[in-house]
Amino acid sequence: MASDQDASSSNSSNSNSTPRTCKYEIFLSFRGEDTRKGFTDHLYHALISRGFRVFRDDEELERGEVISKELLQAIEDSHFAIVVLSKNYASSSWCLNELQHILSSRDNSCQQAFPIFYDVNPSDVRNQKGSFEEAFVGHQMLQRDNEVLKNWRESLTKIANLSGWDCKDWPEAKLIEMVVEVLWTKLRPKLPPYCEDLIGIENKLEQLEPLLEIGLTNVRFIGIWGLPGVGKTTIARALFDKYRSQFEIKCFLHNVRETSERDGEVHLQSKLLSHLKIRNMEIKDTFDGKEIIQNRFKDKKVLLILDDVSHTSHLENLANKPSWFGAGSRVIITTRDSGLLRRVHEVHAYKVQIMNPHESFQLFCSKVFKSGEPQRDLLHMSKTVCDYAKGLPLALSVLGSFLCGRSSLGEWEDALDMLQKNQHNDILSALKLSFDVLADTEQAIFLDIACFFNGWSKTVIAHIFKSCGFNAKIGIATLQEKSLLKDYDDCLVMHDLLAQMGKRIVVDKSPNDVGNRSRLWSKEDIDEVMENNLGTKEIQGMVSSTSCEASWDPEAFSTFRNLRLLIIVTCDFSLPYGLECLPHSLKILYWTKYPLDTFPPGARFYKLVDLKMRHSKLKKLWNKSLCSKNLKFLDLSYSKNLIETPDLCELPNLERLELEGCEDIVDLHASIGQHTKLCVLNLKGCKKLKNWCLKKLEMTALKEFVLCGCIQVKRLPEFGESMKNLEMLDAGETNLVKLPESLGLLTSLETLKLRGCKTLVCLPDSIHKLTRLVFVDIAGCSRFARLPENLNEMKALEEIDASETEITEVPSSIGELNKVKKLSFQGCKRLTSNSWSLIHPLNLMFWRHAIHKGLALPDCIFNLKSLKELNLSYCGIDDGSVPNSFSGLSSLEKLNLSGNLFKKLHTGCISNLLKLRVLLLNSCSKLGSLPQLGPNVYMADARECVSLEPMSDELLSHFFTSIEQGERLIVGDSLDMTIPGSEIPSWFKNQNDLFLNHHGEAWMMIDMPPCGEEVLGIGLCVVIDDKFFSTEPNKRPPFGLLNCWLFFATIPHPPYSQPESYARVCVYQEDMKSSHLWIMFWKQEEELSRCLQLSEYSHIPLKFSAGPYWKKDSKDWKMDRKDWKIKCGWRVIHKGDFENWDSSMRQSLLPAAGQHSGQDVRTPMPLNFKSRSISVRCPTPNLRMIPGKF
Repeated sequence: MASDQDASSSNSSNSNSTPRTCKYEIFLSFRGEDTRKGFTDHLYHALISRGFRVFRDDEELERGEVISKELLQAIEDSHFAIVVLSKNYASSSWCLNELQHILSSRDNSCQQAFPIFYDVNPSDVRNQKGSFEEAFVGHQMLQRDNEVLKNWRESLTKIANLSGWDCKDWPEAKLIEMVVEVLWTKLRPKLPPYCEDLIGIENKLEQLEPLLEIGLTNVRFIGIWGLPGVGKTTIARALFDKYRSQFEIKCFLHNVRETSERDGEVHLQSKLLSHLKIRNMEIKDTFDGKEIIQNRFKDKKVLLILDDVSHTSHLENLANKPSWFGAGSRVIITTRDSGLLRRVHEVHAYKVQIMNPHESFQLFCSKVFKSGEPQRDLLHMSKTVCDYAKGLPLALSVLGSFLCGRSSLGEWEDALDMLQKNQHNDILSALKLSFDVLADTEQAIFLDIACFFNGWSKTVIAHIFKSCGFNAKIGIATLQEKSLLKDYDDCLVMHDLLAQMGKRIVVDKSPNDVGNRSRLWSKEDIDEVMENNLGTKEIQGMVSSTSCEASWDPEAFSTFRNLRLLIIVTCDFSLPYGLECLPHSLKILYWTKYPLDTFPPGARFYKLVDLKMRHSKLKKLWNKSLCSKNLKFLDLSYSKNLIETPDLCELPNLERLELEGCEDIVDLHASIGQHTKLCVLNLKGCKKLKNWCLKKLEMTALKEFVLCGCIQVKRLPEFGESMKNLEMLDAGETNLVKLPESLGLLTSLETLKLRGCKTLVCLPDSIHKLTRLVFVDIAGCSRFARLPENLNEMKALEEIDASETEITEVPSSIGELNKVKKLSFQGCKRLTSNSWSLIHPLNLMFWRHAIHKGLALPDCIFNLKSLKELNLSYCGIDDGSVPNSFSGLSSLEKLNLSGNLFKKLHTGCISNLLKLRVLLLNSCSKLGSLPQLGPNVYMADARECVSLEPMSDELLSHFFTSIEQGERLIVGDSLDMTIPGSEIPSWFKNQNDLFLNHHGEAWMMIDMPPCGEEVLGIGLCVVIDDKFFSTEPNKRPPFGLLNCWLFFATIPHPPYSQPESYARVCVYQEDMKSSHLWIMFWKQEEELSRCLQLSEYSHIPLKFSAGPYWKKDSKDWKMDRKDWKIKCGWRVIHKGDFENWDSSMRQSLLPAAGQHSGQDVRTPMPLNFKSRSISVRCPTPNLRMIPGKF
């Protein structure tokens, strides 16, 4: 490293602190014209290939004086900044401002900065001599502020004084290698902080990590096996937390064996798929789940931990084959059964050994003696306990925690005596010592978790225990302190051995009499007790998950005199003999799909706190004698036969009433409106509800009031002055005509949902009093005509959705909503410029020509500096009313102008939106050409824009030029586009006809050039014939998807490894009426070079796979004919292959670039394809470009 003054001391101090969680690991600062296509590009790709997350400002932006907030945030969100100082670096005010912010971030956080002196003298940078002095002369001629110039000079001096690299000292390739190695040393994945206290963990991980081969693109299965309690889960958790940031999807499925036994394997499949964050994904059975998993994860880099696998079915249904997961995925399996691992395809097994005597002693002492060293008189006894634990970390931790705080010799002798009395030397008996010293409440919590709730949500468990009268917070914390319980991802998890011990404690108290046990959890035991009426006062809890007819004795519960907890979760459950009673002692009663229409006549709920009977067959609740004064939570959702609500006067402590989906309720009991403790009232989907039986609500504690979907509700009661705690009101999809003026009394209201109220005309004038209101949803209120005039008084408003309304006038006060982030007027076609002119009367002259021609936007809307999403689709905007620019919306990220009537968008209308990421222009039937796009747009969708001009050769030329320049792709990227056509262009030299087999698959081999030739990538062109989507009327086409897989195999012959690249085209019958060309390009220099170096390599496999678009059609899908043909052409592309493109065409498309006063000035391209999806579907032309890393 070269530096006249080493400033690494401050950096090193920073590096020793706790690592920050950053979006990027490295930020590259450089002068584009000096190093973009050379040194910086090589450095960037070297860092990317090592697995770093790198931010490179590689967009050819039209730069101004001020750096965007996004770029500043990227600097702050990076661990390291690499500053490439070149001759023209200081001539750019952008670069200097960037450098100033880097150094400011370095001073204020743990970030480190390193300079690289590229063809400049460090002394020139430090003292601003040579080209750096000339740059400042230019800045002075521009009359820059003296303070700004001073700060820039100080920044250059400061960066030059830091440790860095001077390019003249090493060859460029060697320098890049050194930089990458230094950063890897500093940034390589580290163990999470909690691992510092785990004795021996580093040694075990060092042995395991070679099996993982993190960084390679193959899919690997790793098996961790050993004795129970030896630390398999702890090791897997440490690996998971260490490497999770390097994977797209990361999932830790804890306790697979027990979860499978309790909830079934479909539940586990759902839990795995939940990491995709797809709502309402339904899995019918394990076969359906397997299909979804392999389809959804096959192109994603996944880190999956399957903890405590005990049966091959667990693997078959969750991770059957490597091909289920994308390149680089890792599946880690923990199990006690090494034989199970031998049945797994290509698993790499690791046996966890017990702790050696030294490690055992260390772990034990760390739990018992805070100083880490035992007292002399306890040294021998400590070693005896360690010997007894037999090197199992769990036993050492539990026994150590048990003895912690017992300092007298007598106490230790008593403990050793108890251990020695265990004649069978059973480790469970040793663990029981920790249980025996727990307080009664803590023992009850321990046994409940061991028998019922292991792995449940911490929030749910705490709620249950609190309802049972336990101090849940203290009890759970005590168990954690004693190493009896752990908190993983907000779930309380007890080790298998401890759970087994807890169940054995219950069984051992009454080994031969099931009815005398304190807890019942197995179906067999429950049925024995309930069918034979064997229950006793000893039973405290019963949790059952069953789906069958139960021949329970109707009087069975009569002897359960101390049952506090009854949870029955069923799918299809019936009681043919009925039920005569329920225990009076119950505090928790959860019974999904309760099969009877009334409560048993002998039921008395004196102590009940929480009652949940969702999907029950109840018709009515209870009489007064049944009511519990202690009831706080009542949930009868989806009890579709329920016809009445309870008298809440008999439930004075009720806090939550859930009646969602109770479709037969007609009236609400009048007592509801006066209840003083009810916080949540949910009446969603009560379709027959229409009578309130009350005129005013005086519910002082109410925070959430939901009645959406109550389609017969035409009015709301008045709100009393005591309703000041209400935060959310959802009255969507009702038949409200108006809202009461008393709405203004709800001064804490934050969310008002009125979506789909088709008879609602307006909001009450009093709404301006709701100064805390954040979200207003009136979408679909088709008769809603106006917004309140005084919107500006609602200072907290962040989102207004007025889609599909009849709003004709927008108040001028909308321009004063400084916090609004989302605004939608979709489908408001009657809007005219009259309404908008109210906002800025002085600007009326500019908009008068647009009157009565649809939505016209005045300057006022550009005051909304916080606006991120604006939806003006289907608003009748034409050429007369389309704005000249949206540039004032400096925070705008998504703009929807679909379905409008303009023929073009003005130059600069979109390109000045520097934060815009999504532009939607669907169904703009008159649009003739695409607008210039902003620098950060990654998706522009213009489907069904039937008037678009045909795609020119120039545009195609630009597509390939962008590939040749290599600026818009990183290794592994793919670009593809779809255009009309039926013949393969001659540029693709190799052309073949392929026939799909009965599975819809076809293979071909791409012949590779001799080793040593410089290859850039592979180009491919496929004809999507109209046969693919022609079909009979009202019948789905035979194909909906065509996939293309490119294999860079680790072996040159079948069976091939996971494909390294993958692309997919969706065929839409309604959009594509003729044949199209699907053109793809893969830039895979690194992989191709590796393949060419293998002496056996002469070809690369390519696979096509066609199938239905709809997943539900694919289960038994197969080809119905054998003559489906795919025309395809391909070409291995060398770096000189683009020379045959007309250079004048390419030049006409290059951005006009220039320098003015040392700044980068660039004109945006009409289409800039950097990491974006340009989707234009129409009969002619049709362009769809979808770059992305597969």
